[in-house]
Amino acid sequence: MRRLVIPALLGVLLLSSVTSAQTYSDNSVATVKNWYRQFLRRDPEPSGLMHWSEALRQGNPSALLLSGILGSDEYYNIAGGSPNSFVRSLYLDLAGREPTPRELAYWTSRLNTEYPKDVAYAILTRFPLAWSPAQYQPEPTYYPRRYR
Repeated sequence: MRRLVIPALLGVLLLSSVTSAQTYSDNSVATVKNWYRQFLRRDPEPSGLMHWSEALRQGNPSALLLSGILGSDEYYNIAGGSPNSFVRSLYLDLAGREPTPRELAYWTSRLNTEYPKDVAYAILTRFPLAWSPAQYQPEPTYYPRRYR
């Protein structure tokens, strides 16, 4: 009897671990990959991909999550490492244009009292079409992996 119970328990444990591996039909992973490629100019590391895509699946606002990426030290440094270059980079990435002198002065002054993440969020909400998850589609799965 013990010979049957132990293999049966092992089978149940194995089966439950296989079924707990999730595949998602939403495009949260593709969205996060696109954000990393568009704004950080690289592919996400596995832990970052898992963190941000899981946060999207849990219903966190996209603008809030993306502001975390845009407000990161990495993006700030890619942008040039100064308040002026950070604001200019946000405008180029999100609005497709340079900020006006007035906009540049306004946002750089806000960086004196706010975190880059907060300024990024405020600018993000003004230009939603540049980053909206709705524009991203999952990667095609019919191509061989070497073409992705």
